Amino acid sequence: MKEEKTKLQKLPDELVPEQIRVKVLEFYANINTAVQQSSAVVVTTDASLEQAGFFLTKFRQLTKASEEIRKELVTPLNMKVKAVNEFFKDIVSRYSAEEKRLEDECNLHLKKKRQLEEEIKAQEQKELEDQILNEAEMFNDVSVIDEIPQVEFKKEKVSETSEFLQTQRVKKWKLADIDKVPRQFMIVNEALIDEIRKKSDFEDKSHIDGIEFYFDEVIKTKGTNQKKVN
Repeated sequence: MKEEKTKLQKLPDELVPEQIRVKVLEFYANINTAVQQSSAVVVTTDASLEQAGFFLTKFRQLTKASEEIRKELVTPLNMKVKAVNEFFKDIVSRYSAEEKRLEDECNLHLKKKRQLEEEIKAQEQKELEDQILNEAEMFNDVSVIDEIPQVEFKKEKVSETSEFLQTQRVKKWKLADIDKVPRQFMIVNEALIDEIRKKSDFEDKSHIDGIEFYFDEVIKTKGTNQKKVN
């Protein structure tokens, strides 16, 4: 019990009322007794299976009791945390709409600027190509057509002209053609399959290509709300 009291001491007194500490210490004693008794059970027969069931039920009831104590402790704390979070959320909400407006307008301005730069670059590239084609026709030398250079166009960075802003490239992707996506990038819709499986019977066969229906048989207790075991 000394070890359990040491663990309790790590929780501040103002967070854990005395009545909670008493409950926890009693709870530790019940746990130690149950673990000591259940450790002697080895499941090899139906009789020992029933013994294991007794202690599994006991542990489920201990878990439920533990959760009730935890809720009794954290509920008032959570209410205080919620109040603090709401207070600061209100502070941010007073300027968040204006912040978003400015950010959206900055991004829109930058997008228009980049579009204009691309249009200028495309126009300069076309003029360069037209010039080279005209020269090739004039001098009857088509070899230069295979060596048309790309227009050098330096994009002006926002950070070079702004004291407060800079741009950051963000890697993104979008679906262009689902029929061309390799299998390894496809994800099985587990939620939909789970829903279909739950609606089917245990012995039903799957009507979904590539999916097999089956069932496991596992041991479970008859519920933690049943008569308390001692």
